[in-house]
Amino acid sequence: MRKHNHNFMRMWAWECGAGGEWLHGWSEDKRLVHPLPYRRASSGKFNLTEFDEEYFERLRSRVVAAGRQGIYVSIMLFQGWDVESKGRETNPFTQHPFNRNNNINDVDGDPYGTREGD
Repeated sequence: MRKHNHNFMRMWAWECGAGGEWLHGWSEDKRLVHPLPYRRASSGKFNLTEFDEEYFERLRSRVVAAGRQGIYVSIMLFQGWDVESKGRETNPFTQHPFNRNNNINDVDGDPYGTREGD
């Protein structure tokens, strides 16, 4: 970025617990996204009451590294890309931590039952 005289970057956070349709054919363990903001319980489901410090430490280290290069960082913690299919083959909300099937906290990020996380 410095080479091109850029001093601002936007970091997009990944929301889903697994990769998307572009990862078909990969083994399930390679499709899992780690770390994410929430810890996983022993069941593999997210515990939305516990943050995963590894996620925030990695995020912080990247922001600090950018700052050392004189680059400002905007962090998009919630980007909306993973809450509906948007015409894609697969619906990423099936892997989202707020999908009631993916967390141990009974949080239902799809209160209208659209299966899209609206």
